[in-house]
Amino acid sequence: MKKILEQAKEIEKRIIEHRHYLHQCPEIGFELPKTRAYVINVLTQLGYQPKEIGGGIVTTIGDVSKGKTIMLRADMDALNMQEDNDLAFKSKNNYAHTCGHDTHTAMLLGVAELLKNNEEALQGCVKLMFQPNEESMGGAKAMIEEGLLENPKVDVALGLHSISGVFDSGTVVYSDGAAQCSSDIFKISIQGKGAHGSTPEVGVDPITIAIHIHLALQELISREAPSDDKLVLTVGKFVGGTAANIIPDTAVLEGTLRSNNEKSRQAILVRMKEIVPAIAKVYRGEAIIEFEGSAPVLINNKEFVDQMVSYFKDYPYPVIKNEGMSAGSEDFAYVCQNVPSMFFYLGTGSCAEGYLYSQHHPKILFNEEVFYLGTALLTYAAMEWLEKGQK
Repeated sequence: MKKILEQAKEIEKRIIEHRHYLHQCPEIGFELPKTRAYVINVLTQLGYQPKEIGGGIVTTIGDVSKGKTIMLRADMDALNMQEDNDLAFKSKNNYAHTCGHDTHTAMLLGVAELLKNNEEALQGCVKLMFQPNEESMGGAKAMIEEGLLENPKVDVALGLHSISGVFDSGTVVYSDGAAQCSSDIFKISIQGKGAHGSTPEVGVDPITIAIHIHLALQELISREAPSDDKLVLTVGKFVGGTAANIIPDTAVLEGTLRSNNEKSRQAILVRMKEIVPAIAKVYRGEAIIEFEGSAPVLINNKEFVDQMVSYFKDYPYPVIKNEGMSAGSEDFAYVCQNVPSMFFYLGTGSCAEGYLYSQHHPKILFNEEVFYLGTALLTYAAMEWLEKGQK
């Protein structure tokens, strides 16, 4: 571990430079032309032969005839929001890397460089996965459907996520078993009938319908979901109307349902499909609910986790097992469904250190001094598993 940490420290400046470039040109969903071009260019200059798949990028290093294949993953997409800070490398458009995916991509590009420097020592193959559209829960699935886990066949996979505002810088946090909740992203479109604000009786108010739908969905969680299950239903977007004295024709609600239990998840999804049009009908309107993206519960493979943690014994920062389960969601869960996998967190600054905001907040900051640690952890874990874990 010490040798790889030293090598990662030597390229720390380049890892940070990668992050600065990506942070300034954030892109969302599958539409990542600048991001993909940058990643492909860096990989090509390092001597890789990257290819696009499912809107993302994949490349390999090593010799599969010598052993098995471990895959390392980074996501590349940003969020449709603006950041609020004074960074010299602040976003130059209306999107923002407030979840830290730019840090993941930068760290994995660092891994690509370290693996090239240690290629002769690889006892098998490492596949690098640069994924689009994690935020809308579609990127991993799209890449898998286009053959991500084949040619060469992936045997195990490892994913890392920066986390700020919670754990001290450098801290590794992991779980075995169920670690992240499922996520279902929904959109509810409500059709009413516009009218003047002084004569609501001649119209059908979609805002009123939207409010009742919102309240009814929350009642599903408090009155129909098992109390010992973790279910969270959040409406994060409510759009309706253009002026104070006009009842609009339409309104839209968008949100997510998260669950740690597949049976409860499916039951609530059925009830959502029943309730939404029924409530709209009660108030003389119409409504449809659409599900635009989903991910299952993320389940880490305990045996593989135990192997990874054993490799971290000489890591110079705390390695903590999280006994709970996060209500956050991750479409790396699709990879976990197909191959033994581990998804873990790297602390990039706690509140005590002055990092006061967490993921998706416009003021979030990440401690750049730990990025090389993420690169080192992924590199060392891959090399150690190829040498020891696959036997």
